[in-house]
Amino acid sequence: MDEGFQDKVDRFWERVLHPFSNGKTKLFNDKGGWFYYGMGAATILVALFLLVNILSYQKTHIEDSGIGNKSLLTLQSVDLNIISEMYNPKNNYAQILISASNSDDNGSLYKVESIVSELSSRAQLKSKLVQVTDQYYVLKIYNLPDDFEQVVIDIGVFNLDNNEQVSDVDLSNLLTSSAKNSNSNSGDNFEQGTWKLSGVHMKKTSIRPEPKDYYTILYTKLEQENAYKIINNINKVILSDKESSAKLQRQIKSLKESERYQTDEEIKNTEDNISNLKSSVSQIEDGIKDQMTLKNQLEDKIEKLELQRSDAKKELEKGKVPNE
Repeated sequence: MDEGFQDKVDRFWERVLHPFSNGKTKLFNDKGGWFYYGMGAATILVALFLLVNILSYQKTHIEDSGIGNKSLLTLQSVDLNIISEMYNPKNNYAQILISASNSDDNGSLYKVESIVSELSSRAQLKSKLVQVTDQYYVLKIYNLPDDFEQVVIDIGVFNLDNNEQVSDVDLSNLLTSSAKNSNSNSGDNFEQGTWKLSGVHMKKTSIRPEPKDYYTILYTKLEQENAYKIINNINKVILSDKESSAKLQRQIKSLKESERYQTDEEIKNTEDNISNLKSSVSQIEDGIKDQMTLKNQLEDKIEKLELQRSDAKKELEKGKVPNE
């Protein structure tokens, strides 16, 4: 290294570290003092800036399962999604809204259970999973550490088609830290998955624990809205199918009328075409019937949800159930 340059470096640090030695301000006692001072200050500021950004980057890039389709887990043919995640730092309470639905529409009976732990301490947290409608669950998480980085949710689905009593199963053996290293674990009647939620990504709100009836009122309405959306789509499909059926029937009518002036061979080909068109019409009509059946089921579901919400309101008005 150039000796002159090394001398300048040594002199620079000597002046920064001992600016007032011998009763003199060494940092400014020559023509280049301000340059050395500026370089030192700039170096320190850049170092601090980089340190803050590195720490911020680490916090914001902690693994997070996200919400919606990103969080999808399919366990025992049940689709599970996180709809929302909220946290109140004032009372150290978090609340996760989860949707659950049969992915294969086979009507299987199932039960969902969960265990929550905090990543850094590996300690299990007090939590409660509440089913508030057929489709929605609310996971309540209590006593979260201040400035926690990540919570791990081990969630399991039990298939009840074999009449297995879930109460007889030791959840602590099924939902354990072994799930931290895998997305899902399986068994004949049980399947387990894992969500990891970052404290940085959780929406900060003033939420607090509420009784089950409070959530029932809130999320039966949400489930009704989803049902209405499906019904609107069904109506569009039915309308489109009816138009297609009418178009095919007009074609059938036109072909029948054309037979009057056709030869026997031509009539035979026309009849084959008519038969194919009638088969298509029959398939469309069967599809319309299926859509109407689903629509009727949804309308019945909406009525039951309205009754469920009405009963929940009555229970809340009694004031018998305190905040949990």
